[in-house]
Amino acid sequence: MKLAKLCRLLTLSTALVIAHTSAWAQVNTIAPANSKNYAAELKKRYGSSTERAALVSHVNHLLKQYALSSSYQVGQKDRFDLNYSITVEKSGTITVREEKRYVTEDRLQVSQRNYNVFGASPFVKYECLSSGIKCDFFVPDSRQIFFSTLRDQQGAADIAQALTYLIRNIQKS
Repeated sequence: MKLAKLCRLLTLSTALVIAHTSAWAQVNTIAPANSKNYAAELKKRYGSSTERAALVSHVNHLLKQYALSSSYQVGQKDRFDLNYSITVEKSGTITVREEKRYVTEDRLQVSQRNYNVFGASPFVKYECLSSGIKCDFFVPDSRQIFFSTLRDQQGAADIAQALTYLIRNIQKS
């Protein structure tokens, strides 16, 4: 008798957790990339006055969320935190800032690269090898690495979608 009650209680609490989780996911999702409302929803979310500013904010938010942290590099000798951010110059160039903080040496290495996106395909490609801990994003029309993030297929798809929209936005201006 007690076992049956316990099973029903467990089933009910599992159902409540699932319902709560899916309700939260629905609130925090953005329309798919083919939707006309994608950039408008981002403008609203980030309180931006332009689509470009909203897209840059969204890409930077995603890059922070899926940053490659030293805590995922178990067993590696030189563990590091890898953080990226982007800016867009008036000339239509995307600037990628990379901060690599080595944990064991307490050393910070900062670099910056510029990419001109005019004339390039706006579609960002990425690769998440199942044997690794990261996803690499490639400069359009190249195999040069734009940046790397934690291996997460959905996160990589979200970053690629936002970055593709940003490149299209830059190319239109």
